[in-house]
Amino acid sequence: IRLWVPEDPALDDMTIIDIYSADVPFIVDSALGAIRAAGGTIRFMTHPVAPVDASTSPWTVLDEPNDASRNESILQVHIDTPADPQVLDLIERELFQTMVAVRQAVVDWRSMLERLRSVVVGYREHTPAAPEAELAEAVQFLAWLADHNFTFLGMREYRLEGEGEIKRLVPVANSGLGILADPDYYYLRQGTDYVHTTSQHLEFLKSDEPLLVTKANKRALVHRRVHMDYVGIKLYGTDGAVTGELRILGLFTSKSIAAPHSEVPIIRRKLADVMRQSGLDPRGHAGKAL
Repeated sequence: IRLWVPEDPALDDMTIIDIYSADVPFIVDSALGAIRAAGGTIRFMTHPVAPVDASTSPWTVLDEPNDASRNESILQVHIDTPADPQVLDLIERELFQTMVAVRQAVVDWRSMLERLRSVVVGYREHTPAAPEAELAEAVQFLAWLADHNFTFLGMREYRLEGEGEIKRLVPVANSGLGILADPDYYYLRQGTDYVHTTSQHLEFLKSDEPLLVTKANKRALVHRRVHMDYVGIKLYGTDGAVTGELRILGLFTSKSIAAPHSEVPIIRRKLADVMRQSGLDPRGHAGKAL
């Protein structure tokens, strides 16, 4: 990441930001979001991707890619030079933190999908102590997430400790993936404090529901600057009892948001329950309105 001012006096009100990295998803929207969040005003951006020979020093930019080359992302952004020079320092720090998060999410993406698959396999091999219909819907929802309906940013496993009212969820060492590889990354708040276990979690652990779908208390640095979506998946032992939770942080994709509600696992079950309780004819005016 490099911030510099052009030598041309006519452009001394402009600062140029260069960001070089391997060509991976989420670079452009994440970087632009970081610049805006830090107070930068963007004038222009360009994003060529160049094939390079990384075996040379310095790297050689190639006219055409070959079997030995790699693609390098070259993002350049022009911003108004802020009156306060500290804003530039803030932009640089924000960009660094954001690009690290992008890298973490992209590198661990396949590992997160594999961990999710292992949970589904575990549910099938050792039936959890949960209602069969809800369990089946939960398994289909997890498969639906993996089918391009969720951008996986982080994942971490928690172990259930304690008895009765003093139960709590404790992070399992070295289980973090993506942005949750950092053991000091907190994303849930109870009052003014960031915590691992909230009162809502304790209620979730007491329920028969195998899944919890809600929002985290932190905004994503990757892709979109919005509060992250949070999926909690109960983990069960061979005896069917709850042993912990696998937590996933990320963002529902545009594909998932555009999907008809009647086709989304869990949501469709809730819809069917409401329609059944209403007693309305789904083909009638009131039924269609509901």
